[in-house]
Amino acid sequence: EIMPKLSEFIAENSGKVLVVAGDSTTSVSPAIHKGSLSLILSLGKIASQVSAESEEFGEDDMKTLVFAKRLCTEELAPRLKGLLNDLILQIEALSAYDVDIYRTPLGSLCRQQAATKSTDEEKSGKGRRTEDEEWELQLKKELAKKKQSESGAENILSPEDKKLIAEQDKERGRITSLIETFHRVMSAVDSLTQSDIEVGNASLPILSEGILTLAVSRCPAIQSIPGLKEKSFKTL
Repeated sequence: EIMPKLSEFIAENSGKVLVVAGDSTTSVSPAIHKGSLSLILSLGKIASQVSAESEEFGEDDMKTLVFAKRLCTEELAPRLKGLLNDLILQIEALSAYDVDIYRTPLGSLCRQQAATKSTDEEKSGKGRRTEDEEWELQLKKELAKKKQSESGAENILSPEDKKLIAEQDKERGRITSLIETFHRVMSAVDSLTQSDIEVGNASLPILSEGILTLAVSRCPAIQSIPGLKEKSFKTL
């Protein structure tokens, strides 16, 4: 049947940066991504006509309308849920150090910071910082890194440091792709749920758990990388 293959094609091109086909990997351009979002919106608008008076449409027309509605609610929504579940695992797997690597410039060395709080303090909540304190701490870290860079201290790199920079640059690329995937999946969910009120109502029970999980997540990526928490709450 064409419907599963079509829904997979739409979900991957609207919600992914890279699509794996066999042994090859193909990047999804911004133009294809936006075109896929437009297709989702159009399918939802077509599906909305199912609730119209049946005498307005012939039998073949009604088959098209029902196909569009089933494609959106029975196939596309579960596909996007699968993308959301994969996204949650990857986003929450990012450590604070991973986030630090991502936020430092390409070609620079990010040194891991020593832990300042004990596990017991973390568990009990003692010493937990507010958002303003977290922002102030991050600002101090960035200023310290800038000062160290300007002093020339980071220009003297050992072969091990240079190797580590190459590894970190590769990691920055991976995380950058993951963050872009986050925004694409959220945009695809937005397009589906906003395309038609009935399509949205049928899709929300399928998608809401994943969106809520990201919105309330306390993982370093959601808490520290600009735009992720805001995008989650906006989509929710």
